[in-house]
Amino acid sequence: MRSEIFDYKKKWGLADIEDAQLVNKIIENHVVGADDLNSAGELDSIVREAQAVYKTDAEADEVKKLSRFKYRTHLRRNMMEFADKLKKDY
Repeated sequence: MRSEIFDYKKKWGLADIEDAQLVNKIIENHVVGADDLNSAGELDSIVREAQAVYKTDAEADEVKKLSRFKYRTHLRRNMMEFADKLKKDY
């Protein structure tokens, strides 16, 4: 599971942000189908920090090409889908 999370963080440019470990924490504590990734503003903090570096840090070209607005929107939606998938798989 840690490996998949790390690959996800590299794809989206989250691997080297200050809140990188927070990504692991909110995904590990996630309940499938629940809107719980931002219960205490964690996801807001991650997105705010990541939007400043994703153009250079993201490994996926399709992520780098996103505008800041689309990056924030897609990251939030995609992280929820990723967390659901991971919790179902593990």
